[in-house]
Amino acid sequence: MRVAIIGMGTAGVSVLRELVKHPKFNQLDIDLYDDKVNMGQGVPFQNDSSELLINMPSKKMSLNLDDETEFWKWYKQQTDFNFDEPAYLPRFVFGHYMKSYLSMYTKKYPNISTNYNKVQEIYTNSNIDETNLTYYICTTNSEQSWQTYDYVFLTCGTFAYHDPYNLKGKKRIYRYALSNI
Repeated sequence: MRVAIIGMGTAGVSVLRELVKHPKFNQLDIDLYDDKVNMGQGVPFQNDSSELLINMPSKKMSLNLDDETEFWKWYKQQTDFNFDEPAYLPRFVFGHYMKSYLSMYTKKYPNISTNYNKVQEIYTNSNIDETNLTYYICTTNSEQSWQTYDYVFLTCGTFAYHDPYNLKGKKRIYRYALSNI
């Protein structure tokens, strides 16, 4: 069976973690779709500011339903980040935790592939009352590059920041003012 996960932030990585546990996991061919910046991390957990803390205690954060302290354990074992008061960690640290699991899975399992092309269209071509659907994912206009799937998980999460006043890129406009003081 062919499976696609579109969007590899928190929801996408969580879906993948659950699929890996499934008894028929080895029978799945899984393609992961997201851009290189967001793959495994998602928009809210980018490397932006160490002042932007997660509003949940670090010891209570986890993508693992069976171990609510998994993020804390990961933080204590890794060597890239060290904060004096880690009770509430910056968002980007959680992003690196998610990315580390995605990296581990893509290296460990040959049936998982990453695709950094933007999904332009998803459609199905079916008759009324048909239950066995085939989903088509298009990343280009060329029919030869369209991929077919038995199952598709749409895990798009948070969309890009909207700039209704067109302030992005203007001088003296800082999205995260505290980090520029």
